[in-house]
Amino acid sequence: MVHLLSATALNDQLPKLLPGIMQLYKKHSEHYYISQCLCMVVDAAGKKSCTNLELQLNNLLTILFQHACVPVDSTSSTSIKNHNEILRCFAVTGLIYSNHAVGFLLQKLEVAQEKVRVPTLEILKHIINSCGFPSSSTDEVMAVKKSLVVSGLKIVLNEQSLRVRRILCQVIIAMAHHDYLSLEGGQLMVEFVVRQCSLNTEDKTLQKLNTTEVTIKGLRDMSDNVLLLVTTTIEHMKEVLWPYLLEFVVPVQYTGAVGIVSRCIADIGKGKREEEADDYDLNFDELANIPRQPELIARLIVLAGHPHNGQGRGEHILHCMTALVPNLHEDLVDLWDAVIPKLLSYLNEQSEKGTWDQKHWEDLMLKFVSRSLDDVKNEEWLIEVGSAMGEKELVLERYMNYPEEKGFLFKCLGVIMRKVSQRQFIQKMLDSMFSTIKHSNQAEREGCAIGVGFCAASHLDLAVSKLEQVIKEEMVRKSKGFFGFSKDKSEADVERIKATVLLCYGYVTFHSPPNLITSRIEVNILRSINPHFNKIRDTVVKQNLIRTIDLIGRALHPDHLKKDDFIFSKRGDLLNHLLDYIHGEPVAVTITTETRALAINALTTLVKLDPQLSEAEQFDVIKAATDSVFPLLVMTSPSKKDSVTVEESTLLREGALSSVTSLLIVVLSKQFSSGNLYSIFKHLSPWIQSSDDQERNRGVLCFLELMKAYQLHSDTDETSRELEIQGELLGRMVPRCTDPSLDTRLAAIDCVQMILRVSTCDPGVPDQMVDAVTLLRDRAESDEANILYSLVNDLSKVFCKKVADRNLWSLMTFLLEGLVDSQAHSSSAACVVLNNIVKLRGGSLGEQIPDLVDGLHEKLDGIYTPQTRTGTLRCMRTICSQYLVPTISHLLDKPLPWDNVATDSLKQFLKATGSEVILDRLESNGVWPLMEKEDTCPHSMLHLARLLSSSYPDEVGKTVECLSPSLTSVYDAHRTTVVSFYSELVCTVGKDHLPLAEQIMNNLLGRQVDSNYVVRMYCIRGLGNMADIGGSQVSHFSTTILSAMLAGMDDREDPEDLITMEAMSGLSRIFSQIDEGHVRPILINIALRIRPCFEKPTPAVRAAAFTLFGTLSRFGSGPSEGPFFEQIQTNFVSLLLHLNESDPVVVVFQYNQLQACKEALQKLGPLMKSENINTMFQRHLDPAESLFYPDFLNDLCKHIVTDFTDKVNFYIMNAVTFFKSMWSPVKANAALLVGYILGNLPLEKSGMISKEHVCEALTLLLKDPSPDVRASTAEAMSLLYDY
Repeated sequence: MVHLLSATALNDQLPKLLPGIMQLYKKHSEHYYISQCLCMVVDAAGKKSCTNLELQLNNLLTILFQHACVPVDSTSSTSIKNHNEILRCFAVTGLIYSNHAVGFLLQKLEVAQEKVRVPTLEILKHIINSCGFPSSSTDEVMAVKKSLVVSGLKIVLNEQSLRVRRILCQVIIAMAHHDYLSLEGGQLMVEFVVRQCSLNTEDKTLQKLNTTEVTIKGLRDMSDNVLLLVTTTIEHMKEVLWPYLLEFVVPVQYTGAVGIVSRCIADIGKGKREEEADDYDLNFDELANIPRQPELIARLIVLAGHPHNGQGRGEHILHCMTALVPNLHEDLVDLWDAVIPKLLSYLNEQSEKGTWDQKHWEDLMLKFVSRSLDDVKNEEWLIEVGSAMGEKELVLERYMNYPEEKGFLFKCLGVIMRKVSQRQFIQKMLDSMFSTIKHSNQAEREGCAIGVGFCAASHLDLAVSKLEQVIKEEMVRKSKGFFGFSKDKSEADVERIKATVLLCYGYVTFHSPPNLITSRIEVNILRSINPHFNKIRDTVVKQNLIRTIDLIGRALHPDHLKKDDFIFSKRGDLLNHLLDYIHGEPVAVTITTETRALAINALTTLVKLDPQLSEAEQFDVIKAATDSVFPLLVMTSPSKKDSVTVEESTLLREGALSSVTSLLIVVLSKQFSSGNLYSIFKHLSPWIQSSDDQERNRGVLCFLELMKAYQLHSDTDETSRELEIQGELLGRMVPRCTDPSLDTRLAAIDCVQMILRVSTCDPGVPDQMVDAVTLLRDRAESDEANILYSLVNDLSKVFCKKVADRNLWSLMTFLLEGLVDSQAHSSSAACVVLNNIVKLRGGSLGEQIPDLVDGLHEKLDGIYTPQTRTGTLRCMRTICSQYLVPTISHLLDKPLPWDNVATDSLKQFLKATGSEVILDRLESNGVWPLMEKEDTCPHSMLHLARLLSSSYPDEVGKTVECLSPSLTSVYDAHRTTVVSFYSELVCTVGKDHLPLAEQIMNNLLGRQVDSNYVVRMYCIRGLGNMADIGGSQVSHFSTTILSAMLAGMDDREDPEDLITMEAMSGLSRIFSQIDEGHVRPILINIALRIRPCFEKPTPAVRAAAFTLFGTLSRFGSGPSEGPFFEQIQTNFVSLLLHLNESDPVVVVFQYNQLQACKEALQKLGPLMKSENINTMFQRHLDPAESLFYPDFLNDLCKHIVTDFTDKVNFYIMNAVTFFKSMWSPVKANAALLVGYILGNLPLEKSGMISKEHVCEALTLLLKDPSPDVRASTAEAMSLLYDY
């Protein structure tokens, strides 16, 4: 309707119309139509030049801005439409009153709030895009405002908000389209975009700015696109960006943007170079802000060294170098135009394959650098490039936080030093390298070492001299700076520097001229590194020393020296050092370092040198490598202490396994012979037979690689095809052909085929039967038993045809070992092959029949797989069918297997009597195998006694009567079995069967003087078990039992203190059941007998003694209080010292799982006559809680010197006697106890102490070999300052 009104009428109505429409915003929740109406009114008023519109303008802009600041609901179409209408209102207003609109918005930008700046910039972007096209007056409406806009936006260039930065980038690209950026200040806008391209997404500080709407990565990616679009789609921007973008290549703050900047420079430069544009050639003297050519070359080459860093910048940098090369140096144009496309092709090819070899890429780049330096042929220019690359201040400024790039820089610097003859420059660059390197970073360390090595290729003396200087000045902890003001280095700092220097020596050796290094290796190199081989604690130093050994070995190889007559006399020493390092690695753990792989690689390098290793050396090398790597565990999830992830651990493990394989192949290659192959195979054999799936797999896969190498060699060497060990190899591989692991099965079948091909086939000549083994691989992929059976059955037929008579017995010998393989299917496979060989080739085994029968008979005892056992018996039957008389005669000469017969008889008896419960329990508890061995049979009787008593209680008495005669048997095993049975039976009798219990007790007492100490031990155990009868019945037998127990403690023929331990354990149980009257007469006697047991070497005996002494506390009050208190005082020190003993058996008593010392002291606490000490015992000696011993002891000593002042000297003298204890922890505890008592003793009481004796004893203790004892002694002596 407003368009139908005349201009005058509309102008008159505007003062009412506009406020009225704007008031509707407050009355209605749906604003879209209001905004649409308002836009139409403003548009009409503008077109009709209504003057009253200007009067309403401020209010209008304010209202519109308020609504522009309202967040848009992306799920509501009307909300989106309303926001668009608001923006259109601003655009319409901008067309009419651009001064007002732009001024209003720029004023809003001064408000440093995200919620204001974001909508302001969005509106400004809309106005720039909407009003930037020619109006009816043919001039751009915003043309006169461009400078104002550019100037006004400077205030937000340092904005922290990611949302503001994102919208500002969008504003800048709009400005670029409309030629704002060619004005003064436009380059600042470009710099802002480049700065966003440089954002580091890994920066923890920046990550805090991330929101759900905008992230650092999202902003950086968008900025990359903005800069690229501005470069490639807006033609007039090329004049703004060229050569301005070159200013961003060198400064460190733009390192993250070098990739996209190079891409843009390459796009512009390529076009200008092809067009031969007038402004292509750059005058670097006039362009003061642009880096000089050497700086650009140095920077681009260094950053191209790691092409995948910086969002894959390498490709763009190479294109940039091609586009710039005429401006950089005219002598480089032809080379770079020819070589860079090849580098790009390699880079793209590797990216497509998804593979990458960083070392190979660096080699290509370093060759490229070397050729570039050669083409220029100007040493001054080389020095300029080297200085631009390696000046100390520049390195610190540009690469301090970029270790990979700095490492490559050092390598490039080494190439330059190799080309330069000026000694002053070389010394300066070496100084710069060692003053800027971060010794804790391996990338920088390797870069520095390689750089020094390259330098040594032309300047060996300078390089060695620099390393000697570093050793002298840097590898010391004390600073040698001016007046010593420099900070001293820590031990870790020195170790890191040592690692760098050692690696430098390795590369110096490798890159030095071959004609010099042979004379310098021992004089200059080994003399400097020999002192560092031993006592290496730092893993990094060890690893780099290993790398150095590897480099020395490579440097001295005939292929490197170009001579065959040099013998490295120190090879054996280096081998021994490597073996020590390998032995020092933990076994059967998840791998977390590359030390193993590095050491094994270095071994491999040394093995390549002549002469061949001796048999002993070869044995040690192979054993060390296989024993260190094959048992490695697979990491499933990292623990807190692990320093690597699961993926990293996997790579380390695979690398170590690959290193072992390479080592073994090199050992084999030194002498391709059957004997050498077998000497290696003997090391692999235990792993191939292992019960662990991973170990078997590793062993078989390693042997497969060996056989591949051996087969390849045998194709050209007829003598190596005479494989005398064919039988041994095949016999060991057969069980693995049905291994539970599929990979192992397939590899084993491949091994079998290769063994047969090498030993029975001519090279290149097909053999139908051997070739058919390939078909068996398909069947090996199944886990079904019948299919695997058919596989080995067919394989055995191949053996019968292809294995020569001379190798047949060796094959069968190893198959016999396979019968007891840990895997059921594998033992069955050996059995199947063995049966078929006996069946098909048995006629040629006449002389081996006795040995074969012996082998089968011996293995039968260890075969637990039913199928294999049955198959083995069938094999024996097959032998009998061919050699009946020799077989039977040989079997009759063998002793009968009585143990098995007795066990089988017992099983049949239990079945016949319907005792299924007993049978099942004996089976489930694994008791049957225990019965078949003499040393474990008594233990099996304990199970049998309990089961018999619970299942047939009425038969127990009869059983006891039947067994009694065996107590006097002449055989130790008979007496031991019966007594062990009785010892457990007495537990189950109960108080209702006292006559039976007494009968058993009397039987046990009768054997207490048995000649066999094991019988006596079980007698004591049984008498102690009488405590289970309980109540007054125990008191009835107490006198007899206690006498027997005391006799047991005095048993002098008790080699392992088993009887003593059982006696004390039994006394503890008996004492818990009887009253004080029975114990009073012998209480002190028992206490005196216990005391020597506190210091017994057996931990379990000491624990039993402490527990028994604690149990005696029941009788420590009443008539026995005084004497027992003295016993407590006598043993008090011993208890305190053993409280912190390192052996957990003493602290945690093995029978009741309580902490024996703690429990004893808690029980004795109420008898100590010190409330303070008792309180401490009850509070701090909870068996379930840990104890911080030094603090506890110190606090306890404060109460001791107060409550037992008269006993202090007694305690100290007692503690001093423990200075000669056999246990270091006890000696350390004794020193602390003495120190804490004296330290807490009031000075006026010190006269009661024999100070000279104590101090002399402590001084002697300082010489103890144990560092813990010396430390505790030193701490104790530090408390004696008043003495």
